[in-house]
Amino acid sequence: MAKTETKKGKKGSVDDRQRPGEGVSLAGLEARLRAMIDSFDGFIYICSRDYRIEYMNERLIARTGRDGTGELCYRVLHERDEICPWCINERVFKGETVHWEIQSPKDRRWYSIVNTPIFNPDGTLSKQALIRDITDTKRTEGDLKHALDRLEHEVEIRTAELQMKNRQFMEEIAERKRAEQAFAASEERYRSVIDNVGIGISLISPDMKILALNNQMKKWFPDIDETAKLVCHRAFNDPPREEICPWCPTAMTLQDGQVHESVTETPSGDGVRNFRVVSSPVLDKGGRVTAAIEMVDDITEHRRAQQAVADSEARYRTIFETTGTATMIVEEDMTISMVNAEFVKESGFSKAEIEGRRRWTEFIHEDDLEQMKAYHVRRRIDPESVPRSYEVRFRDRGGRTRSVTMTVSLIPGTRKSVASLMDITVRKQAEERIRESGRFLADVINFLPDATFVIDGDGKVIAWNRAIEEMTGIPAPEMIGKGNYEHAIPFYGERRPILIDLALKPDRRYEGTYVSTERGETVLIGEAYMPALKGGDVYLHGTASVLRDSAGNVIGAIESIRDITERRRMEEALRRREEDLEVKSRNLEEMNTALRVLLKHREEDKSELEERLLSNVKKLVVPYVEKLRKSRLTDEQASYVEILEDHLQDILSPFLRNLGTRHLNLTPKEIQVASLIREGKTSKDIAEVLGVSARAVDFHRDNIRIKLGIKNKKANLRSYLLSSF
Repeated sequence: MAKTETKKGKKGSVDDRQRPGEGVSLAGLEARLRAMIDSFDGFIYICSRDYRIEYMNERLIARTGRDGTGELCYRVLHERDEICPWCINERVFKGETVHWEIQSPKDRRWYSIVNTPIFNPDGTLSKQALIRDITDTKRTEGDLKHALDRLEHEVEIRTAELQMKNRQFMEEIAERKRAEQAFAASEERYRSVIDNVGIGISLISPDMKILALNNQMKKWFPDIDETAKLVCHRAFNDPPREEICPWCPTAMTLQDGQVHESVTETPSGDGVRNFRVVSSPVLDKGGRVTAAIEMVDDITEHRRAQQAVADSEARYRTIFETTGTATMIVEEDMTISMVNAEFVKESGFSKAEIEGRRRWTEFIHEDDLEQMKAYHVRRRIDPESVPRSYEVRFRDRGGRTRSVTMTVSLIPGTRKSVASLMDITVRKQAEERIRESGRFLADVINFLPDATFVIDGDGKVIAWNRAIEEMTGIPAPEMIGKGNYEHAIPFYGERRPILIDLALKPDRRYEGTYVSTERGETVLIGEAYMPALKGGDVYLHGTASVLRDSAGNVIGAIESIRDITERRRMEEALRRREEDLEVKSRNLEEMNTALRVLLKHREEDKSELEERLLSNVKKLVVPYVEKLRKSRLTDEQASYVEILEDHLQDILSPFLRNLGTRHLNLTPKEIQVASLIREGKTSKDIAEVLGVSARAVDFHRDNIRIKLGIKNKKANLRSYLLSSF
């Protein structure tokens, strides 16, 4: 058990207290009365029969903002121009004391009011009002709290009565011999009161033994025998305690003779019970404490309800603070009473700068303000008449404006509303970019040179550009939104799937009606003859492609169509021309073949003639010229021989150049050497014929072998030359 609250009362009996007015001056009495009034934690005012305020205490003046003495009460207190419809003046001025509660229309707070008539010295009556703010009580405890308050009030009255009766009872014990019968009757009467009161009552001796229990205590603790004089801290606790409870108000009352109060947590077999215990002293004539009366009220359910309210409040506060959206609670006068951390972040203000200091209107763009104010008022009249969510422009501390979605709801049972704001600036910008992109794509499609149209996933036409308007003669407004293969009628004169539909849903029956089709992964290409199209005898080439969204889902298809009638005609003419050319080409090929055969024979004859001429000259002429040059000739004869050699060389040079061309561009000297090697001349012979050294001839031999590609090969150079000429 844990002590949660303790109150002290005043020591002494009623007989020991000084009666009002005895030994006190009027000024002192007035000061005392004023101190009592000032210590009252509520509002006090007095008004006359004609509703004029005669007195207001300081707390009420502070609440009202001025001292309204002499003014009409309904204007000062409620700012009304007429008498309050709930006014109970008539009952009070009939002498009735009225206890009642009201929710003020001025500040929407609940007040408990006690109106009593006051008899003035001049014989007139006035109305006194004692007012206490019970708003928090109403909110947290509701009707249960009112019942408990009334019960506590009755308990206090009965406690006071019992204390007075107990003192009388103790006096009667001392005078028992002379008033024994009266005491018995009184005891029976008091026992009836104690047993039938709705709270637990026990009488505890100075040594903490239980002297008596009323019926309620016996109901709570049925195992306790009050005649056994059990020690209370053992009897009331399960398991029993061996020491006095440290929070026990009775132990304190028995020590100091004052009233004490505690709220305890008492272990019980089935858990913990909460009791509100008020202990009062029982005094003898000498003021000595002879016993203590415990007034016990089981407030377990009340405490559980309070804890549930606290837990609920903590839970919802946590949700309020940790939600991912900026959230605020708005009072009826548009003041922001609470914001969460996300709102602080988005607004740029601290909580201290916002809560109770600013209105939500300060954060809304001026163009949206009037509409939202109207929503604010109408929501408190008819919540269903205004939208719960709508888009507004939110303005932060720096004046930066963002688009947000505001969701607003009234808090049940209050005039407050809770509003959450979700920043949709990025989404709005993205939507605008999408719209701009859509407009751009629509313009692009509209101005494409090829006839182009688009259908959605349901086959309805959503785009029909200018080129296809010209091709079909159907304007876009007449085609946009049409489904059920309406787009096929201009081409085929009937409703049927065409290329764009087949791209979405393949169908071999209709694909076979095209002149040709070619299908890719997402593209279908086809050519078809369109007899129904205006002008007739038209060939069209179409390319249809599937359209997908960012998630890859098919959302429609697009088709571009080109008139290929002229191309088809040109292709047909070209085909016929190619057939004619092919026939002529075959004829020319035959003639060319014959010419190539004749030319080949001519070349062979020419080569054979050159070879024969060259061979004959070298065999039949050159040797004799060589012999002649080596013979003893006169200078004139030697000159003739040299001229003869030069002329022979000029005659043979075309044949020798042909040899060099055919054999890797041999130099003239190498051609001469190769020709002599082919004739069977040795290096010495060649050196003598050419007038060079044998080493020079060998050098030319090596170069010839290199150029012929037979260097370092076992190939006879003369044999190779004979086979090459």
